[in-house]
Amino acid sequence: FIVKGFCFGGLQFLPIAMLADVIDVDTARSGGHRAGTYFSIMGLTDKLAVAFGTGFSLNLVGLLGFDAAGGVTGSTEVGVLALRLVYCCGPIFFYSVAMAFIWGYPLTPARHQRLRLRIERKAARIARLKQ
Repeated sequence: FIVKGFCFGGLQFLPIAMLADVIDVDTARSGGHRAGTYFSIMGLTDKLAVAFGTGFSLNLVGLLGFDAAGGVTGSTEVGVLALRLVYCCGPIFFYSVAMAFIWGYPLTPARHQRLRLRIERKAARIARLKQ
């Protein structure tokens, strides 16, 4: 659990950091301020993912013979093995799929710096027009 905890902390914050970059791209392109919309959509998808993942995995191990009321001692060997496999291999599979999606993440530090300068220049222009 300790090793999993080290990994899990980073995986919780990485999407938020990437979302901030996506918001910067949107702000630079549109000039709008839609960070709240992006964060609310992310919150909704996060809640849906937890609900789906919990419901799916618990029903799956139940179908495979794990008895939650009896615990490990009240379950079949296949049920306990199913619990272990779903707990270990399920996240590995889904994190691997996620890694494939973000592998080519196009926003490098240099590109992000140019993006931030563009946003700041637009904001300065708007501020001058308001004076």
